[in-house]
Amino acid sequence: MDDFDALQIALNYTVFDTPFSVTFAQLEHFASTSTIMGMMQGFGIGCSVVLSFVSWCSISNKKTPVFILNQICLFLLALRSVLFMVYLRGPLNSLAFLFTGILESYSAFRVSVVISVIYVCLIVAVECLLVFQVYVMFKSCNSRIKRLAVLAFSGALAAVVVVIYIVQTTFSLQNSWAQLNGHKGSPMWRANLPFILFCVSINFLSVLLVGKLLMAIHIRRHLGLKQFNPLHVLLIMTLQTCIIPSAMAIYNYSLTERSPVYFNLSIIMVVCNMPFSSLWASTANNSAVPNSCQNSVFSRISSNDSRDSSETLAFSFRSKAVQKSPFSEKDNYPQSTMSVGSDGDDATINRMYQEINMHQRV
Repeated sequence: MDDFDALQIALNYTVFDTPFSVTFAQLEHFASTSTIMGMMQGFGIGCSVVLSFVSWCSISNKKTPVFILNQICLFLLALRSVLFMVYLRGPLNSLAFLFTGILESYSAFRVSVVISVIYVCLIVAVECLLVFQVYVMFKSCNSRIKRLAVLAFSGALAAVVVVIYIVQTTFSLQNSWAQLNGHKGSPMWRANLPFILFCVSINFLSVLLVGKLLMAIHIRRHLGLKQFNPLHVLLIMTLQTCIIPSAMAIYNYSLTERSPVYFNLSIIMVVCNMPFSSLWASTANNSAVPNSCQNSVFSRISSNDSRDSSETLAFSFRSKAVQKSPFSEKDNYPQSTMSVGSDGDDATINRMYQEINMHQRV
């Protein structure tokens, strides 16, 4: 009896004079997968509702496109999760249909169609939000060519992802309907392509957000501003750079057998990280106080005033230098204007700081 495995006991049954066999292990796997999927959908509903409520309470300006897109994404995630739980309790996810292929009513297929349509709408909203975050990060870039190149690449990638998802969803629904009616479905060679491209778009945004964090650390050290503490850097890396959803999406695709649990969890994590990454994307790198929550009750510094912040800081240093210097302004600065140009370039700021430090030492 020690070598006996009850999960390997086979159940034999006949459908239309055709014998079939199923083991308890297969039934156990189906039950556990359905339970975990239900838990994932409940997790998605809870996270989306809580994040939506917290966003409404903490975001000061609720008319920005980023806030609206985040609310749309969270709403679509909650709606999809609710409908997916309806699907899990429906006939298309029953033991009878799975192991016999017999479906008494085809009306349940409508739920699958609605879920697929809402999922495509969710992908569209997420891609729009990704593109807008890239736009917010690069709108103050001095190089117009670099800004347009990054935006063009991000927009083209988002458009390709949306088109491929629409095509794949259409073919998938057609195949499912054909199989329900006893016809053979066509091979889905493009089944993995949408998720691969979606992972690429998420990874692209994650790289940009991590790069912005490194740039912020460098700029604040260069300008002599208050630095991010290690815990704050770790918090930004964990919650506001989409690095965890990116790693989870890559891990899900690297599995030999694609797990629907990891797939759904990846989508939930991506959507739930969007509000946090949006805050970091709109944060000014050279604000007086290091923060990563622009446009919220935790920060009152405008996310669009990176240049103004540099100019204000430069003017403050200049005023202090003039007050401390025993010479006149004409004697102090015979060769330079000591004013930051309209473009706020780093070379002008660095030259200004060097002159101030030199005259203070004198």
